[in-house]
Amino acid sequence: MIGTYQQLVTAVQDYSLRSDAPIDLFIRLAESDISPYLIHYRAETEATININSSGVIALPNDHIKTRAIAVDGITPTPVGIFDNAIYPDQITYYKSGNQLNFRSVNPMSKATVAYYARVPALTSTANSNWLLTYYPSVYLYGVLSRLYKWAKDAEAEADAKASMMEAINALLEDHKQGTTVTNPIQREVTQW
Repeated sequence: MIGTYQQLVTAVQDYSLRSDAPIDLFIRLAESDISPYLIHYRAETEATININSSGVIALPNDHIKTRAIAVDGITPTPVGIFDNAIYPDQITYYKSGNQLNFRSVNPMSKATVAYYARVPALTSTANSNWLLTYYPSVYLYGVLSRLYKWAKDAEAEADAKASMMEAINALLEDHKQGTTVTNPIQREVTQW
């Protein structure tokens, strides 16, 4: 089973029969192909950020997609980027680049952002992450597709890419299963 950086390197060498390939580079390239787009419940995290005097926060560097926002315990309302109106008893926000801009008639101090985070990069010192732990085949076939491209083996590259897509589809199905509520909310019967 592949569970660490070194086990991944060994598996790639065993699969490809290539010990001369720059596997560290291929791991980085495979991560750059996958990480910016990978939305999965195992990557959910939260950050609480101080709101500056202009009502702005910078999103965390590993931010991919926002799940929820709260400002001092209140859910803000999204508005258009050119909507400068400030509404009483309401906090509004819009996203601009990697920032969230908040508006309110009342002072604001902290924003809590729940978001999908980028997969942490694998290195020889940070030798595992949730993707490698739960979906090692995504890494294996992603790295192999990069290796076969480097080796100019189009057929093996196509096979590795197809296997990587199968692994990504399994990961996406797990995300769907993991975020779907399976028990409906019980409703009280008031009339027969």
